[in-house]
Amino acid sequence: MPSKPQPYSIVVQAGPDEILHAPDADALNLQTLKEWPSISDLVVVMPELEGSREAQQKLERWGYRSFVGDVYNICWRILAACDRFPEQKFAVRVLAIWKHIDLEYVDRLVLEMQNNPCDLAIAPRDFDLTLAADVASIEALKRVGSLEGNSQEIMRAKFNPWGYMEMYPEAFQVTHLEPAPKYSPEQCQTILSQKRCHPENEFFGRDYAGSRYHLIAETLPADLKILDIACGSGFGSALLAKKAAFVLGVDYLEHYIDKARERYPETDRLQFIVGDGEKFLYNNKEEQFDAIVSLHTLEHVPNDRAMVAALYRNLRPQGTFIVEVPLQCQRPLGVPINPYHLREYTPEQFISLIESAGFEIVKKIGVCRSFYGEPTQARDALQLHAIKS
Repeated sequence: MPSKPQPYSIVVQAGPDEILHAPDADALNLQTLKEWPSISDLVVVMPELEGSREAQQKLERWGYRSFVGDVYNICWRILAACDRFPEQKFAVRVLAIWKHIDLEYVDRLVLEMQNNPCDLAIAPRDFDLTLAADVASIEALKRVGSLEGNSQEIMRAKFNPWGYMEMYPEAFQVTHLEPAPKYSPEQCQTILSQKRCHPENEFFGRDYAGSRYHLIAETLPADLKILDIACGSGFGSALLAKKAAFVLGVDYLEHYIDKARERYPETDRLQFIVGDGEKFLYNNKEEQFDAIVSLHTLEHVPNDRAMVAALYRNLRPQGTFIVEVPLQCQRPLGVPINPYHLREYTPEQFISLIESAGFEIVKKIGVCRSFYGEPTQARDALQLHAIKS
């Protein structure tokens, strides 16, 4: 059996803003990928958004081919790009901002697909996917892209087909390739000391019809008074306000509140204010909200215990707290690679944090790339539903 894969082509997924804001190709991962011996060709794929044509022109000046396609059906976008190398029966996909891809491990993933074809060859659940790649068969991507219906799950599947395949191993043949790398402290330090192109927040990608806020909107009953802490550009708050009696979106950064107000004009059911989650208290009064939503916030704040305590004070007795955080991948680094994350959590650490504030946890949900299932299926996040006793 060969130790190296046959040369393969790769699809690099990017948003127009990522291309337009990059000073050169090396600020992303394009130059590194282009120079890797096993990679024979690459194409950059982008959604049909404002700036995509300008981004294509910039890529052309850099010497890279690109393709612009469907905004939310990423399956079709990837498949259309793969038409440029029809002899390859699988798609190798990475994001342009993944600067530290372990290309030796990607070679092994591709070799596995070449020698033992399956629907998806992927890193184990405890491995940070930003240092690997998604290697999926063209036929499997076609199956997902052709799913009928407009349910949230179907929309999520088309937006992230790799997560869908991994969440349903009974329907797809999935190979988690071992042994996966575990880096030495010296290797970790080298990676963490280098400049990383990783956005703290983005406006695109959170407002499609299968976002996590849609799931929460279905979960919560109508006519509640809801606090959406760290609301960002406001999409989740606006969505919740369609069903709630009142939603208050709060964010630490004035830039995001300005953007939220621009996108979603305030009404008597929806308001946005700047606030610090570690000490926030609406109108200086406790227990004003029936539900609080905190999605991927605690990893950013200096004092996560202070923030959970503050949210406890804002919630009415028997009120619902829905909170989600990223899980710390144990391989290959064992520490956060996202420069904006002050910490990431093990399930035990996260549960202890919420319970120690006085909350009673009533539901645990594992998150695998925007798909929600059993805690044992968690790859990248854990969501807890708790009540204030």
